[in-house]
Amino acid sequence: MEDTIRFQMVSELEKIEKQWNEQAEDWNRWIGDDGDANRRESSDVYLWKYIGNVDEKVILDAGCGNGYLTIKLALETRAKQIIGVDLSSALIKIAKENINRRIKHDKDQQRIELHHDSVTELKSIQDNSIDLIIANYVLMDTPDLDSVIKVIDFTRKQNHEFICL
Repeated sequence: MEDTIRFQMVSELEKIEKQWNEQAEDWNRWIGDDGDANRRESSDVYLWKYIGNVDEKVILDAGCGNGYLTIKLALETRAKQIIGVDLSSALIKIAKENINRRIKHDKDQQRIELHHDSVTELKSIQDNSIDLIIANYVLMDTPDLDSVIKVIDFTRKQNHEFICL
């Protein structure tokens, strides 16, 4: 039974990745360097309010897409490390290109890691290693929210934050 559920989840993740890979270029144009109008005028305002002081913290941008938020975190905070993960290999490639284009200082680029990974698994993230997890418009695309909550609990340091928009 458990193997059947695992197979169904992998199959669903593969379908979702394929859809996002096909839409990656359009998504990158729509979101751009600073987010779409909804993010700029609404959700990012609250996101930045709740982020607070992240100096020397490790932040996970869960579902980083084209990297717009990962880049903003690198440019506008003194976070120790910003880790972006996305299910779409095409969006990870685009995020890398955007980082190389927008972030000029090696010191800032070195604080960023990108991983092709699913927020339902987070295989690339060590347990108890993250100070702040941000899921910005990503959970609606996950096939198994229970798995997301479990892996977030494992990767997040005890008593640290999870911001979901």
